[in-house]
Amino acid sequence: MKVFRGKNLFYTVSYAVSLIIAITVLYSIGLEKVEENMRLFGWWNFLIAILLCVFRDTIFAWGWHRLIGHKNFLQLWIVNNGGTGINALTPGAMLGEAVKASRLPSKNRFKTVSEIIVLNINYYITTFLMLGVSAFFVIFYFENLPQFVFVIFLSSGIVFLLLSFTLFLMFDLVAELFVSWIIKIPFLRKGKILKTITLLLKIIARYKKGKQKKFLMFENMFWQTLVASMDVFILYFVWKVLVPEVSLMTAFFFFFVTRILGWVTSFIPSGWGVMELAALTVGNAGLVPKVAAIMQQFILRLARIVVALFYVVILILSGRFLRE
Repeated sequence: MKVFRGKNLFYTVSYAVSLIIAITVLYSIGLEKVEENMRLFGWWNFLIAILLCVFRDTIFAWGWHRLIGHKNFLQLWIVNNGGTGINALTPGAMLGEAVKASRLPSKNRFKTVSEIIVLNINYYITTFLMLGVSAFFVIFYFENLPQFVFVIFLSSGIVFLLLSFTLFLMFDLVAELFVSWIIKIPFLRKGKILKTITLLLKIIARYKKGKQKKFLMFENMFWQTLVASMDVFILYFVWKVLVPEVSLMTAFFFFFVTRILGWVTSFIPSGWGVMELAALTVGNAGLVPKVAAIMQQFILRLARIVVALFYVVILILSGRFLRE
């Protein structure tokens, strides 16, 4: 079976190990606690969490819609969220970008790919900015942080703010790095690689020229910032249901931790286990209630997986609609 060969074997083993870790973490707090917290959270709140995730992804799609001016927002919504769903369910969290490039109706495929690159660069600029802000919020809010935690958040905050501004100022260089990855997409490898790189860079360079393009870039960063803010708000909502007295800074704290771990462990589909183990560590450190920390992550992950599956199903069923 192909699943037990090469990279597939690596991903299969990694996924299996991560699931074992997740189950172990949940078992460590007691299955009765898991059941109790799920019951206390309630189906209505779970539905709200799902709707908030969909709303967050719709903001992201709208930002892309404004950036490229695609006429049919519904088509773009399906392709963008379908790609997002695939990213959430596959290793690397990048396969969905290739799906977006290939499934979005377009007369100029290179232009579509270049716009996805711009969208991803803007995503990292605003995410790094939010991570830097989150790190400083945590430092100023939480009292008596362990010294090593204080140092980590302080240095990380500075690094992420510098990364955000560096990406913005060195947009063309970052675009070249993205292009070097994007040309690995099968349908782009048919032509000459050098010609592909040159063409994509010329298209991307236009985003730095002219008042209209600059305005669209800044506008897209605004929508991307709203997306990152929604990530914090969704975390805050789940936390607030589990622990009513929790503060907004707790959500910023977990946004910081989960986003970084999500990147580090992106080779594991859905990230099971790693996030739960991190939540257990944070809970054991006494910064937040241990059970709530684990359940917050568990509930949020379930909501996002349900949403991801929903997106992928819609993408599969909309084949004829996307070809029109």
